[in-house]
Amino acid sequence: MKKLIILLFSILISFNSYGGIGDKYFCEEKESELGYEKAKVLITWNEDSVSSKYIKTKTYAGVYTDEPFVLNKNNYFVASSPYKDGFSTVTFDSETLVTIFIRYSHTYIKEYICTKL
Repeated sequence: MKKLIILLFSILISFNSYGGIGDKYFCEEKESELGYEKAKVLITWNEDSVSSKYIKTKTYAGVYTDEPFVLNKNNYFVASSPYKDGFSTVTFDSETLVTIFIRYSHTYIKEYICTKL
């Protein structure tokens, strides 16, 4: 009986962390930049892209992006697109969102912790 309860609990946890098309997440930046507020973003996992809505705060402008997938599998994706004079790449594994902005002069990386809505 004890093994059955542990098995059922494990199955419930795995269903809750499973991510895919149609899911929405609230993500908050892991570490803020030198006294600034942590950035917050709402993401929607679409069929062929990820939509990101950055929540407007005192420090951040409310920005909306839609990036096409390079790779889209159950529980994770990679999206990339041109952005300003560089490239924006997003990776997500149903718990951690990583945004990478690559430009000729520098690379900028942010990591977010996400919860499913």
